[in-house]
Amino acid sequence: MRYTIDNYTSIAFSGINYKLPEIQLSIIDKLVKELGISTTKVIEDENEEKPRQTQHSFSTKKYGSNSLSSSRYKSKIDEQWKGVPEFKVTKIEKSEGIDQIIKDIRVCLNKISNKNYDSQKEAIFNFINSVNNSYKKENIDNKKTKKEESNNKENNLKDNKINPFGLLEEDEDDEEELQVTKECSLDLKKVAQSIFDIASSNKFYSELYAQLYQELIDKYDFFKEYVINLIDDYYKSMDLIELVDSNKDYDKYCENNKQNDKRKALSTFIVNLMKKGVIEKKNVLNLIIKLQEKIMVFVDTDNKTNNIDEITENIYIMTTLINLKELNCKEYTDKIVKNIEICSSYKVKDHKSISNRAIFKYMDILDFLKTA
Repeated sequence: MRYTIDNYTSIAFSGINYKLPEIQLSIIDKLVKELGISTTKVIEDENEEKPRQTQHSFSTKKYGSNSLSSSRYKSKIDEQWKGVPEFKVTKIEKSEGIDQIIKDIRVCLNKISNKNYDSQKEAIFNFINSVNNSYKKENIDNKKTKKEESNNKENNLKDNKINPFGLLEEDEDDEEELQVTKECSLDLKKVAQSIFDIASSNKFYSELYAQLYQELIDKYDFFKEYVINLIDDYYKSMDLIELVDSNKDYDKYCENNKQNDKRKALSTFIVNLMKKGVIEKKNVLNLIIKLQEKIMVFVDTDNKTNNIDEITENIYIMTTLINLKELNCKEYTDKIVKNIEICSSYKVKDHKSISNRAIFKYMDILDFLKTA
């Protein structure tokens, strides 16, 4: 059964008289006092006999007995409903071109798993190829159009043996082709950046993403440039670590935590890229040593406890993901283990910026290395 506005109005003004129980009334009174709500009395005709009502009783009898009053009230309700703005459906703009391709690739990356890896990988390859193919088609179409225009001009100048526009047209063709190539290169870089950002910021699927990235590098050269400076950029990011008080700036505190989590995910991604042969082992091991050396400087520097805690978390991730015993880099691994032993022996009272949290983390690394 459906109810209309008229049904509700009819029921509301049919003379129903209902009094709330005392328990509810006392609760309402208490809320009114605590919230500081002002109450107003309805002015009524003194000559009209009405049943005695409390402050919280609800009566519509007077409206029910007065058709004019009821009619006016209903008219007022109708006007109010007319004044309500019409609901407008939110229009979602459809992505096109390179934005749509990046969106489709992101969907594939989010769906990827061990079971569907091959199919999602091929889909990603196809999307990347479609960028290249679209620009190749544009070049071909441009050349075809130019050729047709040139033929038309030659026909118009058939009495002349030399085409005065020939050289100019050739230069224009080269310039247009170069411009299309530049645009294609920029779009492919957008695709590569998008894939790298997703792959390097998800520690749960890091190993799978590292495998995909290795295959992307093998197939497309432009993916390599995001790995060339990866180690240096990662090391520099350690200088951006900061301590944010959530009570002073909660939004910044959340953003800072997000950046710290991204850095940890990148630590995982770097190690997995090393395992896939994308990054050299010595470069990663040397990175760990440089981080340890940074800690050994910070430990006796004021207000660096938070920095040490964050760097230690990342060292823990890398050293526990790498099986140091299996690596044929004794020169590096011996130094890493020695530095871990030094850091695990620190005492909070002896240094300006070391926490028990960091010390225990180094102890955990040593325990892991013993059982690995």
